[in-house]
Amino acid sequence: DSFSTDILGANNFNIDAFYSDDVFHIDEILTIIPYGPNKDDYNIWFYHPICLEDEKYQKELTEIFNFNLQILESFFPNKIKLFKLYFTSNGKLVNPPIFNRILLRQNNSFRIIFPDQPQDIKDEVIVEMNKYISSYPHIDYHFIDTSYLHKNNGNIHCGFKNIPKT
Repeated sequence: DSFSTDILGANNFNIDAFYSDDVFHIDEILTIIPYGPNKDDYNIWFYHPICLEDEKYQKELTEIFNFNLQILESFFPNKIKLFKLYFTSNGKLVNPPIFNRILLRQNNSFRIIFPDQPQDIKDEVIVEMNKYISSYPHIDYHFIDTSYLHKNNGNIHCGFKNIPKT
């Protein structure tokens, strides 16, 4: 409908334009986290947007969020876990999002590497991950400082998947 295309800016997208750091990816706001060996053992971690410095922008973020959350919940009932994601008033992410994780799998064991977080978000991640591990101990997780990559418009998965030329 016109609401979804207008609010998401699709009517103003020019395929020939270079958007540089103004282009955002789904992996900035959403990720899949496994919690067991079976194909249905996963949750979708989704952002809960927060902009403390601009009430009007917070309202716009909330409208987009609610629209997208409703769609996700219709396809993935009881699979969505929300985590705070802080924005500046001009739409930049304040911290590296946890959704930019690296997931390594060997057989049915998982290692998940998250960008380090402010303590309140880190605590939420730890609680959630410990729930998974209590039911399926073949998961471990770590946090690493990715602030350098974040300041250069990237994050852990960007740096991880790039292979330098020799």
